[in-house]
Amino acid sequence: MSDFEFDINLLISLVEARPVLWDKTDDTYKHRNETKKAWREVCICLQEDFETLGDAQKNAFGEYWHNLLNTAE
Repeated sequence: MSDFEFDINLLISLVEARPVLWDKTDDTYKHRNETKKAWREVCICLQEDFETLGDAQKNAFGEYWHNLLNTAE
């Protein structure tokens, strides 16, 4: 289904370390730019060459991890 290898525990720990992605009481939770920045950080941790990917590949990669995390809840 996907070309991405994954470690769900790593993903969970990376997201947990960034409350802007999950903590509704965090002041920056509703700030879209802060959320995008945090997801970019997560993606870079998961895929070292993330910044060199094309836009379509970046979007597919980010959506894959985001969807994977949502199914793990």
